[in-house]
Amino acid sequence: TSATAIRGQYYAIAAACGKLGAFVGTYVFPIIQKNAPGGAESTRRGQDPFFVSSSLCLFSAALAFFMLPHIGQDTITTEDIKFRDYLEEKGWDTRQMGTKEYQM
Repeated sequence: TSATAIRGQYYAIAAACGKLGAFVGTYVFPIIQKNAPGGAESTRRGQDPFFVSSSLCLFSAALAFFMLPHIGQDTITTEDIKFRDYLEEKGWDTRQMGTKEYQM
């Protein structure tokens, strides 16, 4: 999680990773099919890319389940307050970042 002011950067990184994954998948898919056991007419040509893809999905799910922090209902508000306090501590003017009376 992060403050609202920085979250857009994470969205951009996630979008770039998705595009990179699509590129790599498009490049690797024919290689997986070509190296499938049984030759060109084998049903394994269609199964092996599915096995690789589903294995990566399960790996991603395990990473997300075990590595990501708990996100509660007030996490975004808490992160915004922490970010504002950090900026004020470092001497930044935060008067234009919204009003404090509407925060926790």
